[in-house]
Amino acid sequence: MPCGAGYDTNGIMTGAELRGIRGRLGLTQAAFGELVGVRRNTVARWEREERSINEPVARLIERLAAERGAQTTRKEDRTMQPTRQRKKGGR
Repeated sequence: MPCGAGYDTNGIMTGAELRGIRGRLGLTQAAFGELVGVRRNTVARWEREERSINEPVARLIERLAAERGAQTTRKEDRTMQPTRQRKKGGR
């Protein structure tokens, strides 16, 4: 299910943020996928927000970006605060 362009339903990482990180790293979708351990089409789906990026993968991406000098710009990324999970169907 699409998350919606530019809107992150989980508060983790949007497709646009991922695309920006990948661009700052100077990697193709295939090379980025290899670095993260997924296929190129998964990276493409994340960037189009057809699939959400789960928290552990988002944190891995943030760490890789920081180690390679492609810092993210979100405040949440710098503080690395834990996020709360919402229950499905609940409030």
